[in-house]
Amino acid sequence: MTDTEGPGRDLRGLVLPEVGGLVETGDAWEPYRLLDAGGAVVWAVEVYLAELQASGNPASTLRSYGMDLLRWWRFLWVLGVAWDRASREEGRDFARWMQLADKPVRVHWRHRQAGREPERLPTPRPAPGTPNPVTGKPTPGRKYAASTRAHSETVLRGFYGFHLDRGTDTVLVNPFPLDRSRRGSRAHEHHNPMDAFAPTRTGRYRPKVPKRIPKRIPDDKFNEIFAGLRSNRDRALLASWVSTGARADELLDSVERDALPGQQLISVTRKGTGDVQMLPASTDSFVWLRIYQHEIWAKGAPHGRDEPLWWTLRRPWRPLNYPAARQMFNRANQLLGSNWTLHDLRHTAAFRMAEDPEMPLTHVQWVLAHARLTTTQIYTTPSADEGDRERARPSRPPGPAPRGTPARFARSWLQPGLAEHPVRRPARMTSSTTAQAVPRPAPPISLLTGSAADALREKFPPRPVPDVWPATSAGPEEVLDRLVRPPLRPASQSALAARLRGARRLLEWLQGFPGNSWQSRWRASPGPADPQTWCDEVIRWADACGLRPVREPELKAGMLALICADVIRMHPAWLTVRRSRHFMLSMSAGRDPDGFARLEAAVPPDQWTSRSGGTARVVICAVLATKGGTVQDCTVGDLMEIRGAAGKYWNHATMLAYAWLRAAGQFPPDAPASLSRLETFTGQVGVGDLVDRYQLRCRPVRDVIVDYLTERQPSMDYNSLQGLSRVLASNFWADLEQHHPGIDSLALAPEVAEAWKTRLATRTARRRQANGTVTEVSVPRKDAPTLVMSVRAFYLDLAQWALEEPARWGRHAVRCPFPPVSNKKRQKGQKSWSHQRTRERLPHLPALVRAADQHLKDARARLGAVEATPAGAEFTVLGETYRKARTSNWTADPHRTTTAYLQPDGRRTDLKAAENRAFWAWATIEVLRHTGIRIEEMLELSHHSILQYRLPTTGEVVPLLQIAPSKTDEERVLLVTLELADVLSAIVCRIRGAGGVVPLVVSYDAAERVWNPPMPLLFQWRVNGEDHGLSVNTIRKALNEVIATAQLTDSAGELLDYQPHDFRRMFITDAIMNGLPPHIAQVIAGHDDINTTMHYNAVYPSAAIAAHQAFIARRRSLRPGEEYRVPTSEEWEAFLGHFERRKLSLGTCGRSFGSECVHEHACVRCAMLRVDPHERPRLDEIRINLIARIAEAEREGWLGEVDGLSVSLAAAEDKLAQLDAEVARRSTVVHLGLPTFSQIATRSTAPS
Repeated sequence: MTDTEGPGRDLRGLVLPEVGGLVETGDAWEPYRLLDAGGAVVWAVEVYLAELQASGNPASTLRSYGMDLLRWWRFLWVLGVAWDRASREEGRDFARWMQLADKPVRVHWRHRQAGREPERLPTPRPAPGTPNPVTGKPTPGRKYAASTRAHSETVLRGFYGFHLDRGTDTVLVNPFPLDRSRRGSRAHEHHNPMDAFAPTRTGRYRPKVPKRIPKRIPDDKFNEIFAGLRSNRDRALLASWVSTGARADELLDSVERDALPGQQLISVTRKGTGDVQMLPASTDSFVWLRIYQHEIWAKGAPHGRDEPLWWTLRRPWRPLNYPAARQMFNRANQLLGSNWTLHDLRHTAAFRMAEDPEMPLTHVQWVLAHARLTTTQIYTTPSADEGDRERARPSRPPGPAPRGTPARFARSWLQPGLAEHPVRRPARMTSSTTAQAVPRPAPPISLLTGSAADALREKFPPRPVPDVWPATSAGPEEVLDRLVRPPLRPASQSALAARLRGARRLLEWLQGFPGNSWQSRWRASPGPADPQTWCDEVIRWADACGLRPVREPELKAGMLALICADVIRMHPAWLTVRRSRHFMLSMSAGRDPDGFARLEAAVPPDQWTSRSGGTARVVICAVLATKGGTVQDCTVGDLMEIRGAAGKYWNHATMLAYAWLRAAGQFPPDAPASLSRLETFTGQVGVGDLVDRYQLRCRPVRDVIVDYLTERQPSMDYNSLQGLSRVLASNFWADLEQHHPGIDSLALAPEVAEAWKTRLATRTARRRQANGTVTEVSVPRKDAPTLVMSVRAFYLDLAQWALEEPARWGRHAVRCPFPPVSNKKRQKGQKSWSHQRTRERLPHLPALVRAADQHLKDARARLGAVEATPAGAEFTVLGETYRKARTSNWTADPHRTTTAYLQPDGRRTDLKAAENRAFWAWATIEVLRHTGIRIEEMLELSHHSILQYRLPTTGEVVPLLQIAPSKTDEERVLLVTLELADVLSAIVCRIRGAGGVVPLVVSYDAAERVWNPPMPLLFQWRVNGEDHGLSVNTIRKALNEVIATAQLTDSAGELLDYQPHDFRRMFITDAIMNGLPPHIAQVIAGHDDINTTMHYNAVYPSAAIAAHQAFIARRRSLRPGEEYRVPTSEEWEAFLGHFERRKLSLGTCGRSFGSECVHEHACVRCAMLRVDPHERPRLDEIRINLIARIAEAEREGWLGEVDGLSVSLAAAEDKLAQLDAEVARRSTVVHLGLPTFSQIATRSTAPS
């Protein structure tokens, strides 16, 4: 039995016994029974399964629930706790046990009948978690799957909830409560701790509040209201409200300079954000505005660019406010007996735009300034009366598809004319400072770096070196006799003689030290402590004894022979200082030639013969020299000891040697996947270690934080757990202990809490100056509201838990010292920054793609040039001169090096590595811009992610790309385009090995602090002979090189920087702009909420303005509903033919469609003729011809012809006069495109 004391329970060695069982009865009334250890039926499970069966669940569900209950029962039997006495501690420990413990190895029933033990089972299976080579799916791991844990938690929570509802007297608490953020029994269950609580009514009789659809004003009613208005000001206001969709008070706050009649735009200041936004307005609204302004300016109203746009109609002149405008609209309502409000005009505009198939919903969202697309989607839902009208409308055939949206937008957010007009901008307050700040001492931190290596050293200790073994216990002559026989005998006779002389002298010297073996005598000598001068000690001893002198090289050769013969085993650090150049060849040939031959057969030849491969063989030989044995005897601990002792000398070589031996199957399945950067990784540590690294002095508060994090651990990933521990322990309590020594309670005084929030609002940053000095400045902390929210949630959770378990949490529940603060301002600021970043970078994306492609071509040209150049020679490529290095990683072929020195400065460059980075930068840009996936999802793409699907209808094979989730639990599949297929094929061809197989590489999950199982990752490369997955830092470095080459700048001339996540924002923005529905973009991006997708979508105001103006143009003329029917083919041809027949020799006919020519095609006489100024010579020719014909008719006496020709001549001269007047007017005035007052004023109205 395991100790059953609360939080201190040790679960590491807990193993569930095979007691009890779930028995199938064969009885339809009771399909399964759960038996306890004594064989008795567990009545609590029996009644629960009966309840499930009564609810209509099949027998398979009863079995699934029964298996989860059996596991829970066995867990309680081990702890010695009754099922009805289980508390939340047992539930928490069960969740932790299922998360961390290995699944029990069960003996198959056939093996059990045969009497076999688990360790004697035949046929070893693949390592848990490794992918299947055919399907790519990983084999079942050693841990319980997340789905299994989730199902078990649901079953057990429902089981205890059933007994609590049933009234079982012995059950006091549900060990598996609901999650804090989804607690159905608590009010404000989805409440943000930083926001104030909204007033809600709770109670038995509280009615359900339906979600109402906003009201709109029908077109016919709107026309009646408009006709009932009394002034041109009211008409201008109503036309502006219903065409812009602005709120009533937003438009009333406008000034004269906000109206741009020439561009038909008006600027408003948004109510929520305070942003200045330009909105298109209808032509009618500007016409009424011009008439209204002409009237009030003539009466003496104030006039100026900064004066209000809307005034009262009576003196004294006052700006029109919202109550006065509402009263005006109410008077118009009285004519119809309606009660519409001014905000209904905004609803009307929203409904009109949302119903237009040619205006994207995202543009409607931008015009209305909605923060969430779901708010805009409300206007796509018809009301009940509109649904009745739609059903009553006769059916009609489907119309033509709406025309497509523009392909790509690559222009600034303002059109050229907009930038010339000044726009009011609200003042912005900046909180950053550049003055030198007094640095605040940071709380003490105990780093966890290297804790993963410490845990592995404890789990895989190195082999101990004994004092006695057969080779070191032999006599001097026996040792020397072994040296002259194979495999220790060298090929050269002189080398043999040198080794014998040196070995004999060393043995004579060691005999003078105490010990029962050569190894113990060597340890007693000064040799291990001084690897540099041990030869001098032997020479001085020989001189003192009067022996024949032996030179230092002979002593070193003798020491090498004794090491190869396993007579003396050296410390790893000794070998890194004093190692013979013949060490590797002598050890591999004399100690274990068969083992090295087998290892050579398993390693690629190019890797074996490289300099890195040679150093890796030296590492293996060093393991044999320090621990003894053969290659097969090397352990994980041996290599880790060598790596720690050698330091930077053998770092990469040790990792390569470890990869060789692990690939050969020499290490156990639970051995680390790699030794890469092992000293810098922390691995997963306990909650106590996460908190103790900040060295909190108050033990009770430390224990509360640890207990709180332990309670939340089962529902959090490790990265979130580590971040929360840093917030509570370091940012919060360690800071309080530093500034308030002796503090020992969570109950903070208001001044203490306020001072902590003030300190949290800023942080100290180090900035390097131009002269090289470093100054510390105080800058705003962007995530300060988030940190306060986490601490506030900590207080609120303790208070809530105290109500449920007062004995455990009651003493920690205190008043929360941090009031709710809205986080919306920071979110809006972040959204604005994100959208601006996307708008700046999306137009330059084609240039970046071209720069990446050219950068890769240049890198390949340099690599080809250096490979074709002999070592030490100079070569010129792309106008640059290099000198190739003389040394190579392949000692047998120095010409294979790709290292060169750029002339004349001599800067060293590895052109092979540069080509590698150029390729992966190009691949990263292409994959991210075609898929929009996250950088961590891209790095997890494997060869098995490339799938194919055959369409059942046509049989066409469609390539797909499977994306492993990074922030959600749902995988998604993306369609592979032709461009993406080319990129993926280039990647696969690059990483394939000699046999055409993609290598299996391990990758480190920086969030979970664990190594992933070997996978055929697409983003991998070979470093020092070992295949590695690319890291995020490597990708960023490669991207920065391309960006530096592209030299892309923004509108201010600053260099643009691209982050991997920028491509995701640009992909979503470009997809939605080109007509992809937002909900489809949500699925492609893998977002749970469509508002997250719309947060990524950066709407171009120019595109929204263009779409809005097109919508207004379509709404200008309110035609009868019959005209909205789908035209027939004959009507459509007649409509197109009408416009074709309007083209005349002198210009264009302006008659409307469906009207006949009243002048029988005597176009010169017709007032609808619009003469083209370029056709003036033709009109002069007609006039001259008419004059000649009139003279001829008068001469011949054709009086009837004279009258008709005179009418035509007068019309021609009138057309010429119109052309002259137009030319003169254009040269003197600027036409705004608006009719004059005399042209549109048909009647005057008295001001109201």
